[in-house]
Amino acid sequence: MSASTSKLPHIAALACIVLGLLLGILGSTLTGGIIAGVAVIPACWGMWAGMQQDSQGSLVLALLLFVVSVGVTSLLIVARVLGWLAG
Repeated sequence: MSASTSKLPHIAALACIVLGLLLGILGSTLTGGIIAGVAVIPACWGMWAGMQQDSQGSLVLALLLFVVSVGVTSLLIVARVLGWLAG
């Protein structure tokens, strides 16, 4: 895998996380949570690609993006559920 294609999953995962956070801040927490949750797909692809390389930097970055994606998704969905319960 070339250097440019090995960065593609990281960029895609980060874009999904940022878009999900932005939507969550603007008020659509459920949609933002779903979009942030979709970021686990390119993050897992990045982890697989990172395992194929000699260095572990790509794997670590993809794993970090995976954890951040799951965390952001959880926070946004919990915020939505609490919003439903509150009113």
